[in-house]
Amino acid sequence: MRVGDNEGMQHFDKEIEKLIRSEIVALDIGLAYATNSGNLRLELADFAPLEKDPPNSSSTEIEIE
Repeated sequence: MRVGDNEGMQHFDKEIEKLIRSEIVALDIGLAYATNSGNLRLELADFAPLEKDPPNSSSTEIEIE
């Protein structure tokens, strides 16, 4: 499925990774919703602020449309 990126396919955990890297979603919340939290943690191994909360976030809830 990851090979299908060129054709517009999206991988759910990759989208969660993008949200974590942009600090929209906290790491622990992203890992809780991931289909494979171990693989997601490996993908984020180079991400420095792993334990940092998202800026201006008073709630840990996310809305998935």
